[in-house]
Amino acid sequence: MKVGVDLSVGIQQIGNNFLGAYRDPQFFMLGGVTLSVPLMDHGAARKGAAAASAWRAREEQALREEERALAEDVKTTLDKLRSHERLLTHTAEAVALADEVFFLTAENYANGLCDINTYSLAQNRRDNAYNQHLAALAGYWTTYYHLLTLTQYE
Repeated sequence: MKVGVDLSVGIQQIGNNFLGAYRDPQFFMLGGVTLSVPLMDHGAARKGAAAASAWRAREEQALREEERALAEDVKTTLDKLRSHERLLTHTAEAVALADEVFFLTAENYANGLCDINTYSLAQNRRDNAYNQHLAALAGYWTTYYHLLTLTQYE
């Protein structure tokens, strides 16, 4: 509810001629009272509040889902990183063994103790071990970079 009072008081200069207007000023007073009662549709207000509450709940749920997805992605990436570390260890061992076998086979080939097929096979195994090690390194660093992008906030 709103109540307002308006009062205007003053002197009005009225006359038949110019000098008469300044000689007899007339006093006047005007007033008014205002009463206003707002008509409100409380159903619409309730619907608006319910819609705002539902929007807030949806946004909070979306935020929780995003946080859950990020946590799951970080956990999965950490597991992948550990797996790539183990794979790197195994491929490094495979490279060391392949190098050792290749150098022994190359020495035997040079001394005439084995044929070209054995030498080629040892060389292919060595190249394959190096390729697998390089692929494991690429996977490790790709996963590591992905983990960095997940954990660094701006």
